[in-house]
Amino acid sequence: MDDDPNKTKRPAQTTRLEPTERSETFIMNSNNPLLRKLLDKSGSESGDTVATERRIFLVVRGIPEEVTLDENQSVTVGRIDLATGFRPGVDLTPYDAQKRGVSREHIRLELKEQHVYVTDLGSANGTVLAGKRLTPQQAVMLHNGDELLLGGLAVKVMYE
Repeated sequence: MDDDPNKTKRPAQTTRLEPTERSETFIMNSNNPLLRKLLDKSGSESGDTVATERRIFLVVRGIPEEVTLDENQSVTVGRIDLATGFRPGVDLTPYDAQKRGVSREHIRLELKEQHVYVTDLGSANGTVLAGKRLTPQQAVMLHNGDELLLGGLAVKVMYE
C-alpha cells in the first residue's frame, strides 16, 4: 500500500471499499446507506463505530415478543396503566399480565458487553430465575433459554 502523505484522499461520499493501512480488512465509508443502518445508534459522530446489538425474544405462552437492544441500552418490561397512560417498552398486558401479578415496571433488560442482564425493578410480586427470587435493583446475567417468572407469568428468554 502506498503511504505517501501528499497523496489526496478520496471524497467522503465514496462507497468504494478501501483497505486499512494496518491490515487486510476492508472498511466502508460511513456515508454508505447500507452501513448507516449498522452504525451505533447512540449518537457517535465519528461514524466509525458499528452497532453491537442483540435480538432478544421473550417467549410468553408460546408467542415471541422481539426486542433489539444496542450495547448499554435497556428496555422496561411490564404492563400498561390505562389510568396514567404509562406504557413499558415491552407490554405484557395481552398475556393477562395484571391478573398474573406483573407490575407496570416489572423488570429491566439490558445489554452490557454482549451479555443480557435482568433487573427486578421492585415489583410487587417479584421475579424468579432458576427457582430463586431476584433481589430488587440488582442486575443478574441471563443465559439463552432462561425462564423468568414475573409474578405468576412465565417468560422464556431466547437470543441469538
